[in-house]
Amino acid sequence: MTDSTDISRDARRTADEQAALLRVATMVARGIAPTELFEAVAAETGELLGAETTAVVRFEEDLSAIVAASWEKPSAEGLALALGSQWPVEEDLLAGRVERNGAPSRVISYERSVGPLSEWAREHGIRSSAGSPILVDGRLWGAIIAFSGTSAAFPDNIDEGLLAFSDLVAMAVASAERRAELVASRARVVAAADEGRRRTERDLHGTQQRLISLALELRAAEARVPQEHRSQAEQWSRTAEGLTDVVQELREICRSLHPAILETGGLSPAVRALARRAGIPVELTMNVTGRLPRDVEATAYYVVSEALANAAQHARASAVEIDIGVAGDDFRLQVRDDGAGAADVARGSGLIGLTDRVEAIGGQMKISSPAGNGTTLLVTVPLRSS
Repeated sequence: MTDSTDISRDARRTADEQAALLRVATMVARGIAPTELFEAVAAETGELLGAETTAVVRFEEDLSAIVAASWEKPSAEGLALALGSQWPVEEDLLAGRVERNGAPSRVISYERSVGPLSEWAREHGIRSSAGSPILVDGRLWGAIIAFSGTSAAFPDNIDEGLLAFSDLVAMAVASAERRAELVASRARVVAAADEGRRRTERDLHGTQQRLISLALELRAAEARVPQEHRSQAEQWSRTAEGLTDVVQELREICRSLHPAILETGGLSPAVRALARRAGIPVELTMNVTGRLPRDVEATAYYVVSEALANAAQHARASAVEIDIGVAGDDFRLQVRDDGAGAADVARGSGLIGLTDRVEAIGGQMKISSPAGNGTTLLVTVPLRSS
């Protein structure tokens, strides 16, 4: 006959497990960073199972396991496997069994096993362990492992609970990988577009020089025309003026494609040139020393260019403030106008393209545009990853 105490204990354990799974599932749904999720899973698993320590590990091609997250109970300080540490996947032990079979497994004793992990287990009083594979899109990514100081610490139905946690981790890893692939794809598209613009600008620059040369030749020919043929000279003069106008138009096109000043002088002179041509007063603060990565400079230039155009043409702003600098390891750009506000990215404005471009280099762009209170763009880009 089943003891009512056992039934109550099992019911409580099931409720705790469901609550833990719900907390982790909520984190997955929020799209939090994988590292934060791994830490939460390691803690939830350890507390639920009463383990001494737990770890989320990632399998490498060289048959090793990298510790992506770890947890230890408060009374076991210093026991957890070091974050980022690398351990061999020993074939006859837990990680090796999980890696080989792609299924939950257990180790009842470390007394007779050999290898670095076995030595660590004996040194720290670990007697048993249980683990579950993390399968991402059908491939074995890693495992969740719980370590116990007793040989019979884990309940018989532990495999089901571990699998549920590992499935949630797999969802988060798959989502993060897809996002990383999207960002990398965007970055390649942006880089290709920028290189195309630079190439076109160089080609057009050659065309400008040719047109300038032709205009000068016409001016020289005009000066040699006899007085009795002044009508012909005037025609040549008008043609030379037309060529000069075309050269100016080409310069504007080149500037919009990829300004030469950005390539040769960097972000500071390029943005100052934008401010001078803005058509409205611009207060510019530049706290940047030296050159920044090319993709950061190009992205910042186009953000400022688009923001100034929007402020003058659509927001009817009377002034714009631009603040550019580096704070710690982050590049920071803020553009604020006093215009009409109510800028809506969802309406298909140029802000969508800017957001994509900023995210393509690993940055973020925040937009604040309350109706009647101007628009503020805040761009931050980590320089380490640029």
